[in-house]
Amino acid sequence: MESKKSFLIKDELDAIANNPSLKVTYLNSRDDLHQEIDKFTSLNKENGKYYIAGPKSMVESISTYLQNQNVSKRKIKKDAFFGY
Repeated sequence: MESKKSFLIKDELDAIANNPSLKVTYLNSRDDLHQEIDKFTSLNKENGKYYIAGPKSMVESISTYLQNQNVSKRKIKKDAFFGY
């Protein structure tokens, strides 16, 4: 039996995903996220742009991960949500 996953603002993201220029992917773990980042960086090389929004600790963690993958700081835009 498959467990039902819960995602924050899923209905809103599903509605946004109707736009053909966007893709929404739901991830269950940090490892899944790192795999998706690795796929994106390998496909987009120097043309990729990275927008990270969320709790400050998550934003910093993902930014560090990207930089460790040789993504330039200039390609990374951060929006930390405070109060988490």
